[in-house]
Amino acid sequence: MARAWRCSILRRHIRTRTFTFFFEKGNVIHMGDTFFNGFYPYIDSSTGGKISGMIAAADKILGLASANTKIVPGHGPLGIKRI
Repeated sequence: MARAWRCSILRRHIRTRTFTFFFEKGNVIHMGDTFFNGFYPYIDSSTGGKISGMIAAADKILGLASANTKIVPGHGPLGIKRI
């Protein structure tokens, strides 16, 4: 039986944990605050957040996504992977 979803715990835009969920059957990724669609993200450097962490999170998640994957941002409209 295939998993319905998986969860990654990322430390990216802030030092504390940010959860990302991939709902495999629905082909939906919820990125939370590791993805801001349509504007620049807030990176809290005072708590250890770094742009390199945001880029690493995007690279990891885009490796899971296909052209048909719906990507739910923490802020902004629904996104897709551009190929």
